[in-house]
Amino acid sequence: MLGEQIGEGNGKRSYRKVVSVEGGTFSVEVSFESTGKTLGVDSHEVGTYCSQPRADGSLYGEGHGVLLTGDGGVATWKGAGVGKILPTGAVSYRGAVYYSTAYAKWARLNTVAGVFEFEIDPEGNTHSKLWEWKEASPISISCPWPVCRLRGFPATAGRAIRHARHNLPASGTAS
Repeated sequence: MLGEQIGEGNGKRSYRKVVSVEGGTFSVEVSFESTGKTLGVDSHEVGTYCSQPRADGSLYGEGHGVLLTGDGGVATWKGAGVGKILPTGAVSYRGAVYYSTAYAKWARLNTVAGVFEFEIDPEGNTHSKLWEWKEASPISISCPWPVCRLRGFPATAGRAIRHARHNLPASGTAS
């Protein structure tokens, strides 16, 4: 479940290099720098990712980077995302990122799965937004099988799922 927005930045692609052209496909390495706010703290980010096209024309990329503050705060990140090249030449990604830091103001990042939007326009300007991925509230749905309720087995996520404890179909008849 999407939580609060915890970061946003604007910057510029600083480097782009084709690193592979094997098997009729390619891999591109991209670096960028941006400034913005992370958990309300002014930050400077430097990141690099490598992306490749997939069979359906979408892009898959993995990257890493560092966030820096004016007072010496540092956080590193690793992430991955999927994206697409737009008709204008812009590139748009959506993905997840995970942080590591000893900086007290960003300690929360150590326990956050962040989900992001990352856009690069045709001129190389970047814009990113980051949200915290929150645990969904538990939903209590009773298993439709009386045997489950009698045996005290946990609820299932829905009728279409076979209950793992007794492997019965959701239709109400044993297979």
